[in-house]
Amino acid sequence: MKLNFLFLAGFGLVCASGQVVAQTYNCKSQSGQISYSNSPCTGNSITVKIMEPFPADQTVSVQTSGNAQSSPYSRHLDAKVDEAIGTKDYRLAKQLALTSDHWRKINEAEKNDAAVNFGKTPTDLLFEKSKTEECVNARRSHELAAGSSRDSNDAFVEAKRISMYSACGMPEPSRSNKRTNRTNINQYRINR
Repeated sequence: MKLNFLFLAGFGLVCASGQVVAQTYNCKSQSGQISYSNSPCTGNSITVKIMEPFPADQTVSVQTSGNAQSSPYSRHLDAKVDEAIGTKDYRLAKQLALTSDHWRKINEAEKNDAAVNFGKTPTDLLFEKSKTEECVNARRSHELAAGSSRDSNDAFVEAKRISMYSACGMPEPSRSNKRTNRTNINQYRINR
């Protein structure tokens, strides 16, 4: 009986709370006074929008970079494209690029990168990549993860290994040649 009463009381509260929701209007009069009301603005007062949220399903209209009137979205996008170009992640830069200025910057960076690397062998490029700070940090992180006996987690060590190969520009070794430490025991007895 008590359980039924609690259930009905809870159900009644849930149903009643749906009708309690109200709208609040921000009204500005001609004299500049701002008032809040639960009914739409009347008379000579106008409704003031406090914040206009950016709808997620609409695309951002981006202006060319360098424009002082550009929106925060376009400035953020410009910064992200420039960051991707700076780290030589041209794939990401091409995914982010929306304006002709973005594409011009990407093409210039790719041409300059190709000119700098002209005449170098893949081994030379790999050696240069292995001396970068990113590669050294990734290698050190992998060594720490692999050498840690207390927190030895195979998935964690594997993630660090993959990160190291990626940061150092090294191709991952073939996984099919991995040896296991099994001892094969001859199960057949020789009958004498």
